Amino acid sequence: MFRLVGKGVARRPLAVVVAWSAIIIVSALWSLTGFGAGGLFSRLDNSMPSNPGSESLDGQSIIDRYTHDSYPVVGYVSHIDVEKNADVLKDQVIDLHRDLLDIKGVHTVVDSFALFDPGTEIGKKADKAVNKQIDDTIKEQTQKAEQELRHGLAAQGLLEYMIEPAVEQQMPAIRSQIESEVRQGIKKTLNEQPVWERIKEADTKEFLGKDRQSFLINVGIDTTTSRGDNVRTDTEAVLSGFQKKLRDAGFHKATVEITNKERVSQEIQQQTRKDLYTGEGISLPISLVIMAVVFGGLLAGIIPLSAAAVAIAVSLLVMFFLTFYFEQPAFVINIISVLGLGLSIDYGLLIVSRYREELRNILDSSTASDVAPSQAVTSDQAIQAVFDGQCYQAFSQVKAYGDTFHIYQRHIAAAAKTISTAGRTVFFSGITVALSISAIQVFNPPQFQSIAAGGVTVVLVAVISAITLVPAILLLMGTALEKPSILRKIPGFPFLFKTFDTRPRPGSALERMCHRVTYKPWPYFIAAVVILVVLASPIIHIEIRTSETEAMPKTMKQIELLDRLDTSVPAAEHTQIAIVAKAGTKDLDNWIKQREKSIDNIEKIVPSYELGDGYALSDIRVKGADPGSKIAENVMLEFRDRRGNNDPGFQTWITGNTANQHDFQEAVYERAWLMGGIIFLSTFIMMFLMTGSVVIPLKAIVTNSLSLMASLGVGIWIFQFGHCEDFLGFTSLGGLETYVIVVALCFGFGLSMDYEMFLMARMKEEYDHHQEHRRSIQDGLHESAGVITSAAVILLVVFLGFTAGEMLFIKQVGLILAVAVFIDATLVRLFLVPSTMSLLGKFCWWAPRFMKKISQALPLHH
Repeated sequence: MFRLVGKGVARRPLAVVVAWSAIIIVSALWSLTGFGAGGLFSRLDNSMPSNPGSESLDGQSIIDRYTHDSYPVVGYVSHIDVEKNADVLKDQVIDLHRDLLDIKGVHTVVDSFALFDPGTEIGKKADKAVNKQIDDTIKEQTQKAEQELRHGLAAQGLLEYMIEPAVEQQMPAIRSQIESEVRQGIKKTLNEQPVWERIKEADTKEFLGKDRQSFLINVGIDTTTSRGDNVRTDTEAVLSGFQKKLRDAGFHKATVEITNKERVSQEIQQQTRKDLYTGEGISLPISLVIMAVVFGGLLAGIIPLSAAAVAIAVSLLVMFFLTFYFEQPAFVINIISVLGLGLSIDYGLLIVSRYREELRNILDSSTASDVAPSQAVTSDQAIQAVFDGQCYQAFSQVKAYGDTFHIYQRHIAAAAKTISTAGRTVFFSGITVALSISAIQVFNPPQFQSIAAGGVTVVLVAVISAITLVPAILLLMGTALEKPSILRKIPGFPFLFKTFDTRPRPGSALERMCHRVTYKPWPYFIAAVVILVVLASPIIHIEIRTSETEAMPKTMKQIELLDRLDTSVPAAEHTQIAIVAKAGTKDLDNWIKQREKSIDNIEKIVPSYELGDGYALSDIRVKGADPGSKIAENVMLEFRDRRGNNDPGFQTWITGNTANQHDFQEAVYERAWLMGGIIFLSTFIMMFLMTGSVVIPLKAIVTNSLSLMASLGVGIWIFQFGHCEDFLGFTSLGGLETYVIVVALCFGFGLSMDYEMFLMARMKEEYDHHQEHRRSIQDGLHESAGVITSAAVILLVVFLGFTAGEMLFIKQVGLILAVAVFIDATLVRLFLVPSTMSLLGKFCWWAPRFMKKISQALPLHH
């Protein structure tokens, strides 16, 4: 298979480069602009993740059904003494109500002054309540007046049969007088009552700031109208104009800040893009410098970046298409970018390093200098000669792609050998990583399926571009890579080139250490295992959470505003738990009150209200504003657990942010075993096909699992326990995000196997060559050390570069994966793997005979 790929690339290197260049351009333009469908960043979803079919999602669906899938546009008016200026503000706010309700698509306006405006729902209810009070008072006084009239007539000596006609004759006038007096009296009382006093007594007082210097205006808009975003923009324009009206009215310091779901989403998208540019802006230049040093020149260092450009561009296009089918979390773009950049550079580095190694081997061959140049031949003839094993003939002038240009046969030979060896390693490594990532698809929430699809795509594209585009560029460059780099003229660079050269050095400290580890493996094995176990120990205290805006950077204006509202305005506080019931409001309130007595940490219960069609809704606030806290989760579970034995006698749905987070996490717990099974099985199969052994795959699964647990333990120590907050620029939420755990486990295991593949492939080559177990360990480790170390350093830079952003999700994923890479490239590769293989001896390469035949029969060997 790899022989055929090599032939294809060697025959048409220019066509390969042109094709990939076109793919990069089209993919980048399409994903970023959308060609009329909106670019990728504008289509990202930032809503709370949910579990399809869960109780929380079903309950929320009922709420959305009766609120017309609407969401509020909130205006926060501040820097006004509301208590002192309530009378003046009332008229200003009522005028604002009229402007807002005139907008087609605005269906509700709620604030502390709404009860004074009969044009609002609250105002209508307030008028209705006043009219009911008037009617009740008139009825009460009329009954009282009628009784007094009857007693008075009886006292005058009228007989009973004469009293009734007298009452019927006199009561209309008395009732009319009572109605007039009551209406005038109540309305006079209301008019004389200060506006501030009425606000304090109304339920809408929760829309007032605790400092009495601010208040909220909550505008409900219908997102299902044909006007779409125009409703939102018109509403925001009216609210923005309200600030000018207030200042014109004498409130010179008044400010109106606006927030809504769309504004928050847009700011998250901007922050995602900013963090992406920050991460790549740090990673790419440093990676280029490292590769230039490793390869001894800038030209060779740039080549792996071409594969990274392909992988990122194509994966972004795939993610763009997926937004039409799945909810696409914004932070996934950063994760895919990190993965594509890191793997592409890794794979490109391996290909370029092996290509240069094969060139040196050919040039060192005695036959290369003894044969005179041959006559010009066609490209197919020259390439066929190379792939027939004539790798050391002198160069020919080759005719290819319609033009005559020089391609040295040694370059074709080097490329052929590279694709059949390093290309094979890249293939197995990439497929293993892709299979590990694909395991995320076992989870129900569609966000995970989107992550899996994007991750698998970027890995596969990284593999294909590494074994096609990179060799094609190398062939087109010809002898350019063999010329001394201009960087060698810069003082200090020659020393760096020599120091970080990936070529193995006989007698080096690394070689001596390889011998010590393989001859005395027990101390190194025990030390490595103990260190990994200690690093993994924080896992026993792991807390998993699913945050929404809580995990967003506080430097974002919308997030800062939401936090301010949450602490300063009661109506804006997080409602962690909502209870939907197919019942009346009284029945729901009674059931909640009965349960409230035996449930701790309930701060407030909002009286229930009707949704429609016999459904009622009540909100419950728990001590502490964090909906992802254990306190909130325990209260929610208490309400769920108290149902049973026909209690409460009607159907209920416990929903809200806390329930949604809990159900989302349960969806992960339920299928975590399946995810692990898929990862382990796919890893075992790919490692077996590459090595022909059943022992090495099992050893790899155990050692890499231990390594991954260690990196996760470090992540818990930092992000859950709150260490290094100032240095890394974050505030601990007391746990790791659910997304982060899943991504770190799947991506991290795949990346751990990446280096395992690099190392095992070289050991397998050495073992196949001379059949000496200890020597294959030593030589394989020594030969691959330079490439693996360089690849690990670059991947480490890439991951750490993305921790410089402000999104907590990306910080957690980036740091945990960086730790995983560091542990794999040092402790695991240098000590745990060679010591374990030395202890196992030749048993490492054992497999049942029938499985050996399967491995050898497949066209995947050298």
